[in-house]
Amino acid sequence: MNSQKYCSIDLELTGFDPSKNEIIEVGFVIFTMTKSGPKISKRWSQVFKPSGSVHTKILGLTGISQKELDTAPLFSEHREFLQEALKDVVLVGHGVSLDVRFLEGFGVSITQPVVDTLELAQWLLPTQGGYNLENLMHTLKLKHKEAHRALADSIATIKLLEVLLRIYRSLPEKLQKDIYNRSLRAQFPWTDLLQIPLKPKKLEITSVTLKTKLNKTTKPLPQKCLVAVPLGREAEELWLNSIAQNPETSFIVLPNKAQVIRLWQQGFGEAIFEPEDILDLKKLKSLQKRGDLSLDETKFLFKLLVWQATNWQTASLVDLNLSFFGGQFKYLVNGGKQSFRLTSHIGLTDHKTFLSLKQSKQLKARRLVISDVLSMHDRIAASSGSRVGWGQIIAVLRSIYNPETNTGYIKHQERILEMLAATDLFFGLVLLELSKLKADVILDKVDLVSNDYEYNLIYRASKNYIKKLQKHNLIIKNSGITKIVRNLEKFFIESGNDVQWVEFGQKHCVFITQALDIAPYMRKALSGFAKQAFFDASSFLPVSDYFLGRLGLEGLIKATLPIKFKSNSIEVQYKNLDLVNQLTKYLGVENVPALVLVSNEAEAKEVYNNQFEQLSKYAHIFAQGYSGGGTKIFRNFSIRPNSVLISSSSFMTKAQVPELQVKTVYIPALSSTKSNHPYIKALSLEYPDTNALSVEQIFDLALLVRIFDLVSTNKLKNLFIYGKNDGVTKLFLGFLASLSGLKIRNNKVLST
Repeated sequence: MNSQKYCSIDLELTGFDPSKNEIIEVGFVIFTMTKSGPKISKRWSQVFKPSGSVHTKILGLTGISQKELDTAPLFSEHREFLQEALKDVVLVGHGVSLDVRFLEGFGVSITQPVVDTLELAQWLLPTQGGYNLENLMHTLKLKHKEAHRALADSIATIKLLEVLLRIYRSLPEKLQKDIYNRSLRAQFPWTDLLQIPLKPKKLEITSVTLKTKLNKTTKPLPQKCLVAVPLGREAEELWLNSIAQNPETSFIVLPNKAQVIRLWQQGFGEAIFEPEDILDLKKLKSLQKRGDLSLDETKFLFKLLVWQATNWQTASLVDLNLSFFGGQFKYLVNGGKQSFRLTSHIGLTDHKTFLSLKQSKQLKARRLVISDVLSMHDRIAASSGSRVGWGQIIAVLRSIYNPETNTGYIKHQERILEMLAATDLFFGLVLLELSKLKADVILDKVDLVSNDYEYNLIYRASKNYIKKLQKHNLIIKNSGITKIVRNLEKFFIESGNDVQWVEFGQKHCVFITQALDIAPYMRKALSGFAKQAFFDASSFLPVSDYFLGRLGLEGLIKATLPIKFKSNSIEVQYKNLDLVNQLTKYLGVENVPALVLVSNEAEAKEVYNNQFEQLSKYAHIFAQGYSGGGTKIFRNFSIRPNSVLISSSSFMTKAQVPELQVKTVYIPALSSTKSNHPYIKALSLEYPDTNALSVEQIFDLALLVRIFDLVSTNKLKNLFIYGKNDGVTKLFLGFLASLSGLKIRNNKVLST
């Protein structure tokens, strides 16, 4: 029996900086861990009065009321008690490093070992979608009441720790021993916990068997065709199965890798990924043999070994979650051989991988099926040019050596430090010069060049910066740095077919080059595929024809599939309301769960701040900029039954969003305002407006299509269009009514 006392602790805070923010609640639980599970000996929690006001988002996140804060004692009154209570215990917490920083910042000395369940979860649950506490509790089916209250989160962390240790005990004995011995050498604080003989909890491994059956009576599609399909995952499964039943062998290209991995796992077909997403077994064995692994590299190795032992497939790294931790070490094990020898009736890949594929006779003999013309358009447009930005460069350099954690290639420490300093200096100078031009967050290169002094200064600075990168990369030989140099040089080279601009903000700056004519890139990707089918939800001609024309896909035969799609009827209402101040007037308990689309993050925050008090009476509220990053906010929204999500369309389309089960969607009325974006302006000049739709409106409509594709249209009952009606609303509703699988009710609005 392990007699060591542990203390699960959680703090609720007003922010993330101990020098500026405060502790408003502490909760802890003292326990021991036995072979039958945790034994709790003490629970304690206390709310503390802050010296300043607490933002609405904190009250919303924690559930702490202003009244509780106003009547609470000061933290300083309990400092000595906490110091004594935490003596002689091993601290346990989820993402606990922030809690430790605040405790130390407020005078509580922490010298004991600290176990972070976030670190354990990252390697024991290698394919988990998100690692925040609420998400993990939901995945593992553990009860978690009053999430984001300090004591409740402390208790939840103990439950999580127990399950994680049980998962460890379910691993193959040889792997358990290897992980324990490596943990012992690395002196990880959780090492003693690995020895507790808890009852194993085995992870489920999904078996893969093909589900579809061929139907020889199914008529083949025309040689080159366009097929209109409904939005949503349910419709996707129907048309995919229809393709799978066709006697023709097919190669299906989907918008993202998550879709490909899901269908592969379901046994729908075999997947092809880029070499950067394929495991190289020789490199993994080499990593295992190394005796000089850093602490982070050791945890990364644990993640890979557990993944190998528990996952349904071990060829592709795509379903390995490296977004929060491990991405910086991916290069140590990727680069496996790409195989085009498909044995199944269906081959699968994503848009990005498809555009990078080399010539393959076996693939080109299949029927090519490209899903989502709009997304393919965006992918080709992006791949036709280049992006190089401040944050991207910092990430590449830190993947080689990270000075904050002292991990990576120590031999390159001085070179990386010099390049990091040069990077900050260069982009700092760029932002300074751009600020003098009083430009918005996006600046056309044409406008930048017209300011001779500022442009020449930035250009000369880029030349000096590039020389420094090249000098150090002669020794480091990193392909990422080579690509950065090439893309930065490209921005300062004139090209008649390219549109170039700079996107910038506080500590943010990106140089972007993008081709105006993207049809040649599409033709190159399609070369050799005799049979082509394009599946898309947009059958509204001005939108569909525009994107097909941009891709050089005119003249496709329109075809249908021999299946019946479920249709859903939704009620449409138009309200000329001020969303920031009047949302709750039209969003009652009967409308949740609801999605509220706004223009940008600032508006999302404004709506949240103004409407929180009323909305929080009957719904959980999640808002862009306040409720975590893309993965966290959408997953947490999806697991809360009565929730309201406030987000911009662009934020949603950039994140990996699960299908949203919502009853009501609120969208802004489509504007006829001309866009100032350099790329849209260039397209507007190149392609004249058609059928009363400008290029701006076509792109806005396309964005809304993607949003509706993320919403389960079978669950959707209400659509509210808000804002000033400037005459474009009727066009949008006509577009919406044209989408397969949706029936619009409310003729009065349609005739507005």
